[in-house]
Amino acid sequence: MTAARQLSLLGRRYQSRQKERETQKAEIARVRGVIEPVVLDFAREHAPDFFIGELQQYVLRRARVAPASPDRILRDLRSRGLINYQVINRRASRYRFLPVPQ
Repeated sequence: MTAARQLSLLGRRYQSRQKERETQKAEIARVRGVIEPVVLDFAREHAPDFFIGELQQYVLRRARVAPASPDRILRDLRSRGLINYQVINRRASRYRFLPVPQ
């Protein structure tokens, strides 16, 4: 294979990866827009302690999303300082909402 052909193939792979990343970012933004308000509603409506399955069921009843998406959005909301929680029992998937630090 010639050097020019190799560069051409590498260029296409790079463009393909870039397009894949852009598509992934767009999908995350779409999912966030659908799930984020539902997760925030869940946080307001539920007692401090909850099981991740309760969150998943709550979200899945209100939005058509992949089952793991609520977990990801929950972590994203915490990383952005919009909610706060701690894991009470990882094995049982039990969590507790905490006040958001100011």
